[in-house]
Amino acid sequence: MPHERVFRVFNSVKTFKRGFFTESYLPPVEEFKNAMSTVGSQAMILTASFSGDLDVTKMHGTTLSSVSSLTVYPEPVLQFNIQVPSATSSSIHQNKYLALHILSPSSDSVKLARNFSLGSRFINMQMNSDNTNAERKHTTPFERIDKQEWELFEDVIQNDRPDSFHLDPKLHLPVLTKNSERILICEKYKVFQIYNHEIWTCKVKDILINVHEDHKTGGLLYFNRNFHFVGNPLVDPNTKKD
Repeated sequence: MPHERVFRVFNSVKTFKRGFFTESYLPPVEEFKNAMSTVGSQAMILTASFSGDLDVTKMHGTTLSSVSSLTVYPEPVLQFNIQVPSATSSSIHQNKYLALHILSPSSDSVKLARNFSLGSRFINMQMNSDNTNAERKHTTPFERIDKQEWELFEDVIQNDRPDSFHLDPKLHLPVLTKNSERILICEKYKVFQIYNHEIWTCKVKDILINVHEDHKTGGLLYFNRNFHFVGNPLVDPNTKKD
């Protein structure tokens, strides 16, 4: 039959005319995961502020694929979500500042992103919550990276403008300076809980630019359970050739 296409509908196979779809009435969890794996998204790392002495066991962070711009006016605001319970979430709730890192598309960034994703994987494994050693192993990513890969925000900032942003004196914010193209310094705004996730909105207070990576690459992308980089632009048939 001409102009027909076969679509898999969960555990059945049906034939439809080209361009037509149907919905399934079966539980959608696995197919929902498969559907969302067809969508590419930006992989970014969030690091949380902490107070007190410099101690890597206090330094938390996580890899996100849900960061998006919410609004520009009257001030820039971002949104993302975090699965809870989360040491990173608790740290931001207590200390209110965070850094979002736009990563360069490299194998080093992939390694870094996987390292910071271990906390979420720990939650999903549903391990015994009494196993504090296992919890610490998965929720302290800075213990697993070299000191040369990060610095404290207060040691990096060089802007002496009267209105330049500074952290509260008792707080510290680790930033990943080695593999980041841009670092967005943010302040907690409003948070909403939906089931086992928190939807965060944050005000962008400052942006650090890597002078050695001051060009647009598209960042590190996550698609179909793997990391990727942006390819060549598609040809727009409506664009006139020079």
